[in-house]
Amino acid sequence: MNRKCSLQTPVFLLIITYFITYFSHVHAKEKAAVQAKKRVVKIASDPYPPWVLGEIGTIAKGGIATKIVGELFHRLNMKSRVNIYPFKRGLQRTKDGDEDVILMVSRSKERDKYMLFTQPIREVKFVFYHSVGKKNFNWNKWEDLKPYVIGVVTGYNLGEKWQKVIKKHKLTIEEVKTDTFNVEKLLQGRIDILLSDFEVMEDIIRRNPKYQGKLKHHKKPVFESINNFGISKKSFLVPMLFKINKVIQEMKDDGTFNKIFCQHGKIFQAACEYIK
Repeated sequence: MNRKCSLQTPVFLLIITYFITYFSHVHAKEKAAVQAKKRVVKIASDPYPPWVLGEIGTIAKGGIATKIVGELFHRLNMKSRVNIYPFKRGLQRTKDGDEDVILMVSRSKERDKYMLFTQPIREVKFVFYHSVGKKNFNWNKWEDLKPYVIGVVTGYNLGEKWQKVIKKHKLTIEEVKTDTFNVEKLLQGRIDILLSDFEVMEDIIRRNPKYQGKLKHHKKPVFESINNFGISKKSFLVPMLFKINKVIQEMKDDGTFNKIFCQHGKIFQAACEYIK
């Protein structure tokens, strides 16, 4: 009898240990879920009208992407806040885990190292802008750009090909923190052309009367891609990516995307449309 008990006792202890471990794990997951809902999701962006409105160093005061991400986390029963930084700084803070999400970014090999990406938010097209006084500006081949001083925003993903073109043709590039700074430099004659997101630049011009009638864009795109929301690999949101994408799709399917886009009027290419 004693020998039989001694054989069964370890089995009994293993069963007890299993259930203790199992329920502890379940409790830990439930506790983590509750804590996640209490946390404020920290979101980075640069001034990016009409997608994100506001000034560097402040909390975003509106914009299409701001409303979309706000509704997204509202549906997930989480509070969120969009902080505005220079774009490159926002990327670094996302990389370091100081921000959970960064808005309106396209994928690249470098960014894949430190962030995950949601499903698409919208299409992007980068084109050159010049002052109306520079009537002879045109380009068909990359070498056509060699005579010009080109303004770009630091940190923007313009594709691997663009970086190779800069080196191969020794293009003159000047970087600034925001698109608005680039416009000011262009109008002051400090750069010859600037490279910008077409929809963003059109909205900047629309919102600033002093820019209206002074800039023209070249129709040939330099780079086309897709904007997503990027999630820091150091964020507590990483395990929730599937659920986040599911909610984004629900927002597309139930007309929420369409409603938010249309509230801003038909002032840009993607107005009242969304990527399914």
